[in-house]
Amino acid sequence: GTGDGTNPEELLAAAVAACYSITFGIIAANRRLPVASVETSAVGEVEQAGAQFTYKKITIQPHIRLAAEATDDQLKLTEDMAHKADGYCIITNAVRGKVEIVVEPRIERG
Repeated sequence: GTGDGTNPEELLAAAVAACYSITFGIIAANRRLPVASVETSAVGEVEQAGAQFTYKKITIQPHIRLAAEATDDQLKLTEDMAHKADGYCIITNAVRGKVEIVVEPRIERG
């Protein structure tokens, strides 16, 4: 090919971000959290040793916006669930142990 387009490393990070968003959405709905929006990105870190490339780390960066009327308790619960959602995601569980998974949520109201 021309070398244009998405590479497999980017697709893996995108799969992690999508799975995280879906999983967090299910958890938030079950907990009745007043989530207005979720936008998730994931950044992968690849290391090269000679001719071998290894995926070392994926940082999941969810930006979660709650409804303006969300309570402090709901804000705290959202923070807790944001840090736990990756543990229920099939994609992160598939790579865990080989790839470090880090979650850096940004949560706000309004």
